[in-house]
Amino acid sequence: MAGYTVLSLLADRPGQSNAQLARRSFMTPQAMNEVLLRLADDGLVARKVSADHARVQLARLTVRGRSVLGACDRAADQVEARMLGDLSDRRVNQLTLDLLRSVRVLEHPADVDLDPVSSKP
Repeated sequence: MAGYTVLSLLADRPGQSNAQLARRSFMTPQAMNEVLLRLADDGLVARKVSADHARVQLARLTVRGRSVLGACDRAADQVEARMLGDLSDRRVNQLTLDLLRSVRVLEHPADVDLDPVSSKP
């Protein structure tokens, strides 16, 4: 799943750094580095040193990476169709809104009090 996430992020924005990908995937930079190394070993991503920062490597999809991402997207579309097939359009829209709200909470954890003790009236 982490690999699919990284491939998708790089398809949308090529040339991202390890730190950028980690933030966008809700992973630690160390874990992201492992994912990128595995993807590079498999020939799905290529990394090059940034012209601005010698210690930063920027990742991009390879031709093989784009092909694998396409296959993953097709499989994900099939799973999504099965998951949502029995739901009305209204329910699908509500689920989408709920998931987007959940992602926003993860992106801005400082704005949300997750301590159940402190949130009691």
